[in-house]
Amino acid sequence: MVCTKTLYNYIDLGFMDVKNTDLPMKLRRNTKCTRIKKHKKKLGTSISQRSIDIDNRKEFGHWEIDTVIGEQFSQVFKSITSDNGSEFADLSTIESETEANTKIYFTHPYSFFEKVTNEHHNGLIRRFIPKGKRISDYSCDDIAFIEDWMNTLPRRILKYKTPEELFELHLDQIYSI
Repeated sequence: MVCTKTLYNYIDLGFMDVKNTDLPMKLRRNTKCTRIKKHKKKLGTSISQRSIDIDNRKEFGHWEIDTVIGEQFSQVFKSITSDNGSEFADLSTIESETEANTKIYFTHPYSFFEKVTNEHHNGLIRRFIPKGKRISDYSCDDIAFIEDWMNTLPRRILKYKTPEELFELHLDQIYSI
């Protein structure tokens, strides 16, 4: 026996010759309307083409971003993973302008789970700045405290080392070259 929900799904997907207009009870229900964009703007390389090795953090230099500014860019940033926000539309130019081939990856639309580390950090920030509150309402000292707390918090993915100590270690290696 097939449940009602499954039958409605089959009708919505076009697996049956019945239309929603043939089902008066179905028309009373709120149905989810999905639209498929025909002309999607592709910003760059999809996250699905990113190596699995980037996720395990064994190599320094793979980043998930919201904003990045830095010197010796291609040595510090081997890969960057971003969402498809319009604020990152120019990121793909970084890929062509860096001599050491920094790779730029973009997540799929509405796929926040593809940048797990970034989402986790946003959650850490929300411990201090609740959702709906403006960051601009907080002082520079407040932000510096949150930043320091986050950078000195040991992480399981980093084998319980802090981001600060690993970052310093790797920057020392880069600048000693």
